[in-house]
Amino acid sequence: MKIEAILFDFGGTLDSDGVDWFTRLYKAITGRIGHVEPVEFQRNADKAACDICLLEDTSRLSMDGMVHRLCEHIHALMNGQNEHTQDPPCRRCCDGADLQCVQSAKASGSWSAQEVAEEFLTESRVFIERNQLVLRKLQERFRLGCISNNWGNTAGWCRGFGLDQFFETMIDSTVVGAVKPDQRIFQVALDELKLPPQACAYVGDRYDCDVLGARGAGLTPVWITNGQNGDNDDLSFRPRRISRLSDLLDIDWE
Repeated sequence: MKIEAILFDFGGTLDSDGVDWFTRLYKAITGRIGHVEPVEFQRNADKAACDICLLEDTSRLSMDGMVHRLCEHIHALMNGQNEHTQDPPCRRCCDGADLQCVQSAKASGSWSAQEVAEEFLTESRVFIERNQLVLRKLQERFRLGCISNNWGNTAGWCRGFGLDQFFETMIDSTVVGAVKPDQRIFQVALDELKLPPQACAYVGDRYDCDVLGARGAGLTPVWITNGQNGDNDDLSFRPRRISRLSDLLDIDWE
């Protein structure tokens, strides 16, 4: 069936070339303080994202406000994950020769949440502005929309960046009560567009949520990977890949 609509993930897809938020934040933070165990960072980032869900005003925050809040929560958790925060060394556990625990605690606090957030947002704005040109060209041929796992802010963020002029539907996991890869979140968009899944493509940066979710819902998945190979050995399905959003303009959709 001919593709009539293209739907997009938001974070990692419209605001970068296939790099998710946590990967970008990890790179920014470690660029300031050196190595942080990826598993530890992911645990703190996941907890920060979950904690933010419980705050009453979260769904009303702009993307700027959300990124600042996320960075502040990650910063606080990284500071608190190591109990050895005294300087000079805590004599209960440090003999003065091994200062690793104190150095770790100092490192976790030696980056500014505000600086990391502003760097992240500046970079995001560049990508979004560039991708607006792509969306404008795609709109000449396709109906467009957005489906995002988010905190209830997707439509507001799209309006804030002027992306709503391109999108007929803007679906948020928190609003509809279904999270990708759940097929129900894709179905909400299909119902709004009044299109069968075979007539729609979905572009996202995550294999587990976006590629497999779209495929399970019957849409044609397109994986934006920033030129990276991804976990090739673990892929059960090999979708069409693009390195940046503008590559969509070169696809033969017939």
